[in-house]
Amino acid sequence: MSFAKKHNKERLFEVNTEGLPYLNLEEVYGQYGKNAVYRVDALYINRHGIDDDAPVAVVQYDKDRFMLNMPSHMTATAEDILSDTDDIADIKSGKVGVKIYPYHSKSYNKDCYGITWVDLD
Repeated sequence: MSFAKKHNKERLFEVNTEGLPYLNLEEVYGQYGKNAVYRVDALYINRHGIDDDAPVAVVQYDKDRFMLNMPSHMTATAEDILSDTDDIADIKSGKVGVKIYPYHSKSYNKDCYGITWVDLD
């Protein structure tokens, strides 16, 4: 990869995010349920968060489209995805989805939510 390509910030996804709400995993899971699979239309890293950097995905479920705040522990995975041209092409082609699952964190003694990646046809 050339120096310029590596360091010049290019827009990887041509997705209009104007007016899309930001929702967290708990809100989305509560609204759509445990079996919902959300198509990922774009992915980026929010570097201006209150705490750590965290991935955000533009997702679609039926006719609803929104920005999904993902857990900060998934930042490294999102960075790997964003550095892989095949992964970016898969997202652009509508082949990538996510599913939300609940779990209980023993470390923090609270209910949390995670994400699993889903291959879409």
